[in-house]
Parts: sequence; structure tokens; C-alpha cells
Amino acid sequence: MDYGSRLPSSFFLHPDVVHLARHLLGKFLFCQTEGICTGGRIVETEAYKGTGDRGCHAYNGRRTPRNEVMYHTGGVAYVYICYGMHTLCNVVSNVAGKADAVLLRGLAPCLGEAAMRFRRQL
Repeated sequence: MDYGSRLPSSFFLHPDVVHLARHLLGKFLFCQTEGICTGGRIVETEAYKGTGDRGCHAYNGRRTPRNEVMYHTGGVAYVYICYGMHTLCNVVSNVAGKADAVLLRGLAPCLGEAAMRFRRQL
């Protein structure tokens, strides 16, 4: 299967987070943990528009040690645990200081599905 090439850093600097969320659909995300590579195609996203979005962790300019990475330049991951049980992955977008991010809500496994199931205890 052809997974395409790595996205350039400039891809994540788009000023419209909704545009980025839409254009991440169909892209692939991979990770390597303890020597095991897993990954899949992004099938669902959700956009959070920085300090003006009530659903965003940076709403109203909120800055904490947990969400500080949201204020970085686009292209980095903002990963956190929600309700003490779910690990959520966001991709920070836009220029430094904007705090826009795209939540990766769904991934269709294409590599390492057995390892994914094991990690999730399924």
C-alpha cells in the first residue's frame, strides 16, 4: 500500500483550522512504540479554533502546563488523557500563539492492528 510522503511543515500552518481538519482526512498517521510500528488512515477529525472556541482547551487565552503545546507552531502533537481513560491526539495548527488544533477522532488501522488491539486491551 502506498502511504504517500511525509507532509511538509507548511501544511500545518494554514490559518483556517477547519480547512486543515478537512485536508487531514485520508492522510496516514504512524507511530513506533517499543519497536512496533502501527498506523492508519485518518477518517474523522474535529477542528478547535483557539482562544475563541469554547470547546478548545485554550478558550479565552487559557494557558496551563497541559495545553501549552497548543501555542506552539503548527505540526506538533498535543496528546492528553481525557476522563482518566482515553488518550486523545490533536495536531496543532497555524502559527505560534494561535492555539488552533485538530483532534484526530478516528483512524482506520492499516498497519499493526493486532498491536493496537493489545494496547487497548481489546
